Amino acid sequence: MTKARSRIGVMAPALLLALVAIGLGGCRSGSSDKSTGTGAGNAASLRVDTSPRIPDDEGVLSAVTVDRVTIDGKRHYPVSDGLKSFSTFDRRLQPLLGFEGRYVQVGLRKGQVVWLGGIAPVVPGGFVYYSGTVRKVDAERRAYFADGTVLRLADGVEAPPKGRMVQARIDAAAHRVAAFLG
Repeated sequence: MTKARSRIGVMAPALLLALVAIGLGGCRSGSSDKSTGTGAGNAASLRVDTSPRIPDDEGVLSAVTVDRVTIDGKRHYPVSDGLKSFSTFDRRLQPLLGFEGRYVQVGLRKGQVVWLGGIAPVVPGGFVYYSGTVRKVDAERRAYFADGTVLRLADGVEAPPKGRMVQARIDAAAHRVAAFLG
């Protein structure tokens, strides 16, 4: 074996590890043990499961780095080292940087984002579409869904019955469900 081939054989695993580390750099997550069930909470205690996640803020993720997020171009938050960013569709952890331009919900602790749930992209007209099965609607007009997502209803929107699979049309500017379809 030549010296060049020998060096490549030694360098290839190191290069592969470096590429994996770079790829994972945008996906921050911590360990999980139990859920707080609310927006405020330690990322380490948030299980990305079907427990209700009441957001502390929500809107379009207009700017994002691994250290800071901006929602609706106005509200800025530092990102916790233990951040969990995930899709509400399947609750799988996803890279934080991939949510830019999407409608998201965030949980805060001491002013830092500890969890970020990506709902969906905003479509022309300023709406976001979310599908889920309704668990309940509380007295504060928050709809709780089977996947743990919690959405606020706009005035005049009739609450769907418990157990119904619906598509919610969210007004991205108002941060409210404007209508239920289906």
